[in-house]
Amino acid sequence: MSDRKVCLACREPKPLTDFCRRSASRDGLQDYCKACTAERMREYRRVHPEKIKQRNHDHYVNHGDEVREQARKWHEEHPGAVMMRNRLYKAQRAGAGGKGITVAEWDQTLEQYGRTCLACGSTEHVTMDHVVPLSRGGRHEIANTQPLCASCNASKGTKTIDYRATGTEG
Repeated sequence: MSDRKVCLACREPKPLTDFCRRSASRDGLQDYCKACTAERMREYRRVHPEKIKQRNHDHYVNHGDEVREQARKWHEEHPGAVMMRNRLYKAQRAGAGGKGITVAEWDQTLEQYGRTCLACGSTEHVTMDHVVPLSRGGRHEIANTQPLCASCNASKGTKTIDYRATGTEG
């Protein structure tokens, strides 16, 4: 048996690891490589958004409890990941540059500052603040962040205030 297979879409010979399994086929692999399969699925979702929406709705109606339980478990196993995903989405919409921020990087920053708000010292509802706001050209990277409580973060708004060096407004 060869260690390569030709994808029916791109016609390129690729390693067997580039194909998903399919028990119904003779060789146990799909006919399209993973990259071509992903592209085909993107195109299908683009052309048939209503079908996708209806399929998702039907699945949720029939399996809502399972979906909610699976989501609850994922959130427990990945604390902070949702916040990071939301922050990245916000940064991308704002057109902010930067390499992004991982949960580990943010957790390390929180530890560095004792998981407290640098403006008032509170340990309640500590959030990520961009020192130079994204709306003012700030970059979405760990070097441009500081921990502030939700209240101080809201008060700071779109001002550029760096509490990291002084611990107080300057």
